[in-house]
Amino acid sequence: MKKLKKLNAIFLAMALLLSMLSVPGGNAQAAGKVKVKKITAVDSLTGSKTIYLAKGKKATLKTTVSVTPDKAANKKVTYKSSNTKIATVNNRGVITGKSTGTAKVTVTSKLNSGKKANVTVKVIKGKVTSIKLNETSGTLTVGDSTKLTATVKTGKGGKKNVVWITSDKKIATVKNGLVKAVGVGTATITVKAADGTGKKATYKVTVKEKSTTTENSSTTETTTEKPTTEVPTENPTTETTEVTLENTEGKNAQDVAILKKIIQEQISKGAEIPMDLNDSTDYSWNENGRLTGIFWTGADAINLQGSLSFEGLTALTELWCTDNKLISLDVSNNTSLTVLGCCNNQLTNLDVSNNTSLTYLDCHSNQLNSLEVSNNTSLTYLDCERNQLNSLDVSNNTSLTVLWCGDNKLTSLNVSNNTSLTVLYCTDNQLTNLDVGKNTSLTELVCDNNKLTSLDVSNNTVLFRLCCTGNNITSLDVNNNTALTVLYCDETVTVTGWPKQAASDQ
Repeated sequence: MKKLKKLNAIFLAMALLLSMLSVPGGNAQAAGKVKVKKITAVDSLTGSKTIYLAKGKKATLKTTVSVTPDKAANKKVTYKSSNTKIATVNNRGVITGKSTGTAKVTVTSKLNSGKKANVTVKVIKGKVTSIKLNETSGTLTVGDSTKLTATVKTGKGGKKNVVWITSDKKIATVKNGLVKAVGVGTATITVKAADGTGKKATYKVTVKEKSTTTENSSTTETTTEKPTTEVPTENPTTETTEVTLENTEGKNAQDVAILKKIIQEQISKGAEIPMDLNDSTDYSWNENGRLTGIFWTGADAINLQGSLSFEGLTALTELWCTDNKLISLDVSNNTSLTVLGCCNNQLTNLDVSNNTSLTYLDCHSNQLNSLEVSNNTSLTYLDCERNQLNSLDVSNNTSLTVLWCGDNKLTSLNVSNNTSLTVLYCTDNQLTNLDVGKNTSLTELVCDNNKLTSLDVSNNTVLFRLCCTGNNITSLDVNNNTALTVLYCDETVTVTGWPKQAASDQ
């Protein structure tokens, strides 16, 4: 009897072990119980989805996971960099800049790999060397304000982005250097470099209560308050009607004139655009003085709005205008463009038919209903996630190596001509079929939350990451996928050929 009980216990343990191994990553426990609604990730310092990081410096992501039930165990995520030679990220969301260039960091839910967030990391050569304020301390009365000016010095190629922070919002607030006194007490205003260097300067403000109103004090207040009320309303008018660009010498006069007009129009809408044309983090010029690069991202608090056209800037090869409030973008005249980043705007249409030299297009998180890329045969990277696309034709994009098209309304996706494809993310669509038989270079395939009934990955022998939860798949054969180390699928899926080794998610 004792031997029988012992055998029963062994069989029960083995059965439990096999059920755990059938779905690596623990997705099975989430089915029908845990619902991951949304993941957001931003720079914890700047609050932006675009991070400018000095080489060798670090930035930490602030990740928010909306999930039901709202428990810490359900909020676990993984972090991955698209290019570890440019930027790495650890399991706590700390990003380290390795070499100059651009990389994408993806944050993925451990319970539902279809739910994720992306941030763009631009590692720059130079760094902030010092920050000084025009004042170090001052006294204000509740309701008054003062404007602080920060002088930021950088090495060659450095970015002058700063963040303003108050130690107590109940005493004083700060925005772009404008300090407003709101309550009695003492607060410290800090301006800090956003490139990870930690350089900063501080201003100590003492806020006093308004004195009791008397006839004399009323007279005094009347004479002192009128100028402070009128001056702020006059200054914006002066700034928006007079734009003076710095370091125009040696630059193409026509390019400078066009750029000045664009800046003028955007400033009139409330944008804050850098005026120093020698700042290599905002502009790049070739040896002939032609403007080849513009880098206006929301990480710089530039706040581009409305419609924006770059007509006439025919030498432009790289354009970044991410994290703004643009509703339309005209690049039809910029036929030399090779890189276009316009994600996180409010674009409903994007015409890149004339941009036949494009190799990199990032237009995710807009409101695009359609995207035509048939003429862009040089494309190697396309990210059009989180739009409202009903269809996507990439049959002409035979050089494509990375395709992100998740969170749209796609009912079909033909990637048979994209034989160079190494990364394919097509989660949260309405796909009923996905043929990846000709994509033999695929290393990552993430197709969660579609309507797939089957998935054949027998030809994808170099695949190391496969996520297919939230579909109608009943069986999955991974016998040929000898490089596979990460597999996520529903507990109802019968998997053959797994596990070949201990699963991990790196």
